[in-house]
Amino acid sequence: MSLSKSGRILEKNQTATVNNVSIPNLAYDLLYSYKGTKPHAASSIGRENMLYDRNGNLLSSRDTISGAMKYQSWDEENRMKLITDHNNMGYYLYDGGGERTLKIKGEFTILTNSGPVTWSCYLSNRQVLYVNPYLVINNLQYTKHYYIENHRIISKLGGGFQLEPVSLFSMTYGFQRQNASEYLKKKHEDEGMVYRDINGCGYPDTLQFSSKLYSFLSGQPNLNGSEQAIYFYHSDHLGSTSYITDIAGYPYQHIDYLPFGEILLEERVQTVVPPSLTFYTPYKFNCKEMDDESGLYYYGARYYDPKSSVFLGVDPLADKYPGWSPYTYTLDNPIRFIDPDGKGPGDLFSTTTNAAHDWGKTYNGTSILKGKEYGSKIYVVFKDGSRLYSYTPAKPGKHDETSTGKDPHNGIVVADIHSHGKYEKGMLNNVFSDTDKKDNEKKKLDGFLTTPDGSLKKYDVETKTETTLATDLPYDPKNPSVKDPKPPRIPIRSKEGKPVYNIKPEAWGN
Repeated sequence: MSLSKSGRILEKNQTATVNNVSIPNLAYDLLYSYKGTKPHAASSIGRENMLYDRNGNLLSSRDTISGAMKYQSWDEENRMKLITDHNNMGYYLYDGGGERTLKIKGEFTILTNSGPVTWSCYLSNRQVLYVNPYLVINNLQYTKHYYIENHRIISKLGGGFQLEPVSLFSMTYGFQRQNASEYLKKKHEDEGMVYRDINGCGYPDTLQFSSKLYSFLSGQPNLNGSEQAIYFYHSDHLGSTSYITDIAGYPYQHIDYLPFGEILLEERVQTVVPPSLTFYTPYKFNCKEMDDESGLYYYGARYYDPKSSVFLGVDPLADKYPGWSPYTYTLDNPIRFIDPDGKGPGDLFSTTTNAAHDWGKTYNGTSILKGKEYGSKIYVVFKDGSRLYSYTPAKPGKHDETSTGKDPHNGIVVADIHSHGKYEKGMLNNVFSDTDKKDNEKKKLDGFLTTPDGSLKKYDVETKTETTLATDLPYDPKNPSVKDPKPPRIPIRSKEGKPVYNIKPEAWGN
């Protein structure tokens, strides 16, 4: 793979073998071209030409040899609503927080009568309802998921809705419904919205809805059996599913991956159980769901294509990585980094201090140059029996205050960190303020601080003491305590994933 300085992929040349036998669909040489008005959006990848909307979301791709087209439609929050080609269709709805709540899958179906085509459409023969991270329903079964911290460890299939205290219709189609009649009304409204989106993509009047999901849901309150089909996940160092075992411990599914998430090898045990109890996990690379209708991984904020090794939309946190292409996956380093939610690589550290130090290296220079405080949460995850730490994306605030943003969805918050921005005369630039300390004491969380003089400090809420942990962060040369002042530095990630710095004297004046 060859890359530009900003991490844009220029060429991806790949071969793959299993037992010394080449795998044709995984062997290719893709050339990436960037000739459009958006410098980081590939105008062509291999034999496909791409078209984007004004926000940088991929709208369509055309195979220059076969002429096959693929279309995507996006909502006002840059969330993909529809992806379709001549074989499959996927339609998606989201809740107010941006989490996917419903997936409608359609396969192109043709009905003939002694030769002539009398009817053709996308038949929505698979609908998936995401009630929450712990319960997923489709028109064949429901699945309960169990976690240890952020790791999915068990999936259970079967009946047992009778004791469920929440109405089955309460979150159907992503909206609050109280009864069956309200469900049906909203169902028809949503179907109309789906029709309009498909019409806008050039496939008018080509969708037929299946009623299987509705009939399946309606029948579940009469079931009260315990789940007998139980499957266990065994992951690798990136959280990717490697093995699935059944309740007796026998291997049921095995998956190996190429570095950017393509499936190198997948083995499945052939079973004779009914389809409603058959389980082959869709949660694969990084334990993210792969949509079989598109071959894309759903990462929360964005969708990822493992073959081209780029996201289909712009990183919502692109301004936090100014030296990198906003379509890049894990800074082109998928062996070291993971991307928990499509917003940024989640590097892991052995201690909270190491995580805080990396945060300071990454954000303190930007905070000084922009004259704003930045804040994040530091959280713990449990991986392979170890406690590891990371931080949430930095949230910019004002020159004298900030917040630390939302809690991570995949870890437990154990500390917070913020910067003090540029040096300001008369302010408590290089120490915790009383407000900082009281805020940490109220939350019962230790606090970390990066300062204009390039220091990393910690406030221990138990002992109520402040200590200096490091003095090698980017600093403000106007700070009187700085010796041999040099300009603050904007972090730009290297190919190895380590922060390097771009010195811009014009950014800080004389």
